Amino acid sequence: MKWEAKVIGETVYDMSHLHPCVITMTWPAKGELPEKTVGVAVEYSMHCFTAAISIGSAIYDSALQYQDSKETRQFHLERYEHSKALPALIQNLSDRLCYTTPHRNYFIPMPHPDGVSEHLRLFVYFVLAKRRREDADLTMYIESAHCKEKPKLGRRVRGCSFKELCGKILRS
Repeated sequence: MKWEAKVIGETVYDMSHLHPCVITMTWPAKGELPEKTVGVAVEYSMHCFTAAISIGSAIYDSALQYQDSKETRQFHLERYEHSKALPALIQNLSDRLCYTTPHRNYFIPMPHPDGVSEHLRLFVYFVLAKRRREDADLTMYIESAHCKEKPKLGRRVRGCSFKELCGKILRS
């Protein structure tokens, strides 16, 4: 989905950085297996730049409403600003560690977009599935991306690289 710009007063918040795109990853030839290039179609949900509406609360402002065919949420300036870093981060996912959640999706903790806040991480939550189209083999639907405290992952938590995850999904 191509998200429309949000206009608040005189300010226009452009959303073109969150339009769908296709990234590619290449596995080098190995033994008798030839080199393989895979396309991943990337789509972003509005949760990357909005937050849940708290109707009746002091922070609710109808001018900040943003909606699609499924839901209405509130435009969130901090999430919007962080979303500007997503396309560049997504382009370089290959070796980043991914972790599963109990909700049948995955997350990747990324450095905070300001490059300074060491105690914060940008958490990118997504689902990954096979896609049978000419332009891509997989679809990565980014469900949400927001900042929170750097987690302390226990010793039992094991991630895999995004590239490994793509390979597992393709083989399933």
